[in-house]
Amino acid sequence: MSKLIFREFKMTDFKDLCNLIDSTWNLNRFIGNSEDTELATEIFLFTSLYSSTYTQVVEEDGKAVGLLFGRIDKELNFVKKSKYGFIIIGKLIKFLFNRNEKLSLFYELIKRARDLTYIPRNLKKTFDGEVTLFVLDSSCRGKGIGKSLMNNFINVCRDKKLNKIYVFTDTECNYGFYEAYDFKRIRKRNNKYPMKDGELNTEDYMYSLML
Repeated sequence: MSKLIFREFKMTDFKDLCNLIDSTWNLNRFIGNSEDTELATEIFLFTSLYSSTYTQVVEEDGKAVGLLFGRIDKELNFVKKSKYGFIIIGKLIKFLFNRNEKLSLFYELIKRARDLTYIPRNLKKTFDGEVTLFVLDSSCRGKGIGKSLMNNFINVCRDKKLNKIYVFTDTECNYGFYEAYDFKRIRKRNNKYPMKDGELNTEDYMYSLML
């Protein structure tokens, strides 16, 4: 039986995690260009790191097969954010200078992310933490690994006296996991997004958890 190691994110995990994100969401459906899809995946991962203060990766046989990134609001500061901010800007510039006829689809991908994660300021003030990114390789699902990742983050939140956290997800993801974990759905919206070969129809959800 393979040994699982739960540890903090390291930059050496980056390629494995980009592959994991790509296999989970297949961003190429929106962009249609392999080079630009790779860049978009990297931007997505760095953006998640930019907005996170907590990172945990699951390693199996030397390969990163899952992750949970989270944010504890009181620990997020400019120094932590700037660590990845300049990298994101550089990759965005590189992406925009690529001659790609599908840039409009990339814009729609950004719009999708913005729509999914929109939260009114008055509502956001009621939370003090967030699950910013949660991905698990399909071969590892149903084994309690995702629950262990979530338990580890929740325990840290409770140790730091947080009261309420939230997460955004949609029907492209295993949103039932959050319901089984006792997250409460507080928002549902229907959205449509253009892809290179058609249209994606989703329901976007916001869940919260009292600690």
